[in-house]
Amino acid sequence: MLPTPGKGYGYDGRPWVPPTPISAGTARETMNYCALLLALAPDVSTEVAGLARPLVDAELVPGICIGWIARDGDSGLVAVGRNGRDDARPMEPDAIFEIGSVTKSFTGLLLARAVARGELELGDPLAAVLPEELRPQDESVRLVDLATHTSGMPEIPTNLVRDMSRFVVDYSGYDREDLSQFLRAFRPESTPGETYVYSNVGFGVLGFALAEKAGVAFDELVTSAIIEPLELRSTGIRLDAQLSERLVIGHDPNGDPVEPMEFGALGGCGALRSNVPDLLLFARAFLDEDGPLRDPARLASHGAWRAPSGVELGLGWNLALDGNTWFHDGLTAGFAAFVSFDRKNGTAVVALANGSTPRVSEVGVAVLRHLLGIPVSPPTARIPAAVESSALKRLAGDYDSRFGFTVHVTSEEDRLYARVAGQPRYRLFPQSERSFFYRTIEATVDFESEGAGPADVLVLHQNGRDYRCARSD
Repeated sequence: MLPTPGKGYGYDGRPWVPPTPISAGTARETMNYCALLLALAPDVSTEVAGLARPLVDAELVPGICIGWIARDGDSGLVAVGRNGRDDARPMEPDAIFEIGSVTKSFTGLLLARAVARGELELGDPLAAVLPEELRPQDESVRLVDLATHTSGMPEIPTNLVRDMSRFVVDYSGYDREDLSQFLRAFRPESTPGETYVYSNVGFGVLGFALAEKAGVAFDELVTSAIIEPLELRSTGIRLDAQLSERLVIGHDPNGDPVEPMEFGALGGCGALRSNVPDLLLFARAFLDEDGPLRDPARLASHGAWRAPSGVELGLGWNLALDGNTWFHDGLTAGFAAFVSFDRKNGTAVVALANGSTPRVSEVGVAVLRHLLGIPVSPPTARIPAAVESSALKRLAGDYDSRFGFTVHVTSEEDRLYARVAGQPRYRLFPQSERSFFYRTIEATVDFESEGAGPADVLVLHQNGRDYRCARSD
């Protein structure tokens, strides 16, 4: 049995000290969209936009929205870039995005709420919360283990086959029966509570179990328990027609549009959609001295597990090395998200982009440091060269390597792509007409030819080696 905060101890056994409160104000008034835009301090908004601009200019994301709460309580929001690769309209400040694994912070808060209400304890075994037909034979996994990635569960379910030709895992068809099969066969890969292994299925199981305990679907539970009390008017898993119009198109690491992601029975790990104003309200719930979710928010953002290295986790939150900043990020097939708050300094930062790159978190951290008065520089990102589509077409073809693989190169308008069997199709970003770089892997490609005709040889430079591939088509 784990100690209870009300008795003076945290869930790691250390004394639990309530966070220093800050002035709350009225959340909805503070975060009103119009107030956000009208109250922008020109120096802060200009600096923040400058930190985000390199990602847009380098085509890492079409657009990005950033919001913040400063130490003096003022809030701000900026939008940079456009709606999409094929949509030149400026990004709107209230645009809605997939937030991916930031959903885990909501799921962790659901667990904290159930504990604060006396419905569950963090040390309760998972098997005791699930209905009998879903219970794993191994009863050693506790709810707190699921919420801290220490349950011994893998990253994805063992009965979900990952298509390695795609950038992300497709959870859309993973239903209750699939989850039941996984749970009944589950055996921890490590002793629960001891070893950190990031687990999407673990948080999916946690969300599912909490919903089963409440007798509702996960989306209904997160709506009634968090979205409605915090008045998050643009947040949910299933959006109505009006909100769906503000959901921008996501873009994969190549910069190409993708379909929205669905998570089936594992919604608790990444299914939510939201916008910057709503996520600032969500972050404020962890800063305020009062509010409808004050006690659950404090519990969720208190150390629940600490690694031997000193890394500390809350319930769906990671504690930065400064010991003050709680954060979580998220990636889906076409979106990136970052949310953080620092209770000591009363600051919070949200960054959402309609492109799938972890570098959005880099921007979020830079904005947070700027709010604290720490000098920061905009992130550096390589800007692709402009190359005529006719020049790219001359490079398309199949190139065989003596190492047993073929590189299939295709040209589409002003874009060049390379694919090896069993891998995703990667875009080749031009440095010149015959020299290209990858975004998501450490490699470059050069094309060689005699004269100005089609390329005869593709040279892949990777891991300190050169792989010469001769045209075979």
